[in-house]
Amino acid sequence: MSERPVVQPHILAGGMSERFGSDKSLHAWRGRVLVDHVLDSFRLVLGDFDLWLGVRAAHLRPALVEHFAGWEVTWVEDRSDLEGPLASVASALSFAAHQQPREWVFVCACDFPALSASMVSGLMELALASGTASAVVPRPNDQGWRAYQPLCALYRPGPALEHLESYVAGGGVRMMDFVATMPGLRAVEVDELSAFDPGWRRSLRNINAPEELDALDREDTAH
Repeated sequence: MSERPVVQPHILAGGMSERFGSDKSLHAWRGRVLVDHVLDSFRLVLGDFDLWLGVRAAHLRPALVEHFAGWEVTWVEDRSDLEGPLASVASALSFAAHQQPREWVFVCACDFPALSASMVSGLMELALASGTASAVVPRPNDQGWRAYQPLCALYRPGPALEHLESYVAGGGVRMMDFVATMPGLRAVEVDELSAFDPGWRRSLRNINAPEELDALDREDTAH
């Protein structure tokens, strides 16, 4: 793309998927693999965009590389001194801060197949209107949901990376704690989520086992 986008999607597609039992990103559901469902939602909002995919190491994911053959992909490999999603987020923030500057990075894991375009656009609009916020992160803290959903959230590379380095230097390893302790965090509460995406629970449901996809299908049938 000739102009650098203000918001850059970074799709986490390189997890080992131990709980899922197979390569989660390439698992087929409703005729599309999971990573493509996520990309479809971003395309509805952004149209064409630079494709950043976060992986532990591209050479370890030949099937994923083959899936995107013919695409112009930036493979953002995980930071080697960290584990889990924090390693991918660290690399994306560093890449966006120093190599291909972006104002915002929209981090989204590949296991949100029901992510809606309205969730994508709603979170983006909040980020662009947030002034000096360092991150815009859903906080779906009703009905037993986790406190934050940091893997469908936007991060401003400079301040978010500064906090990450401090957090890691202090021994931090958990993505949730990294977000919860971030200065300048803009939490998106349930009433806000509901306003731009009445189906926010479905949009923010990450899939950890194949049977959870079956549950999504049953919900659709029930409605």
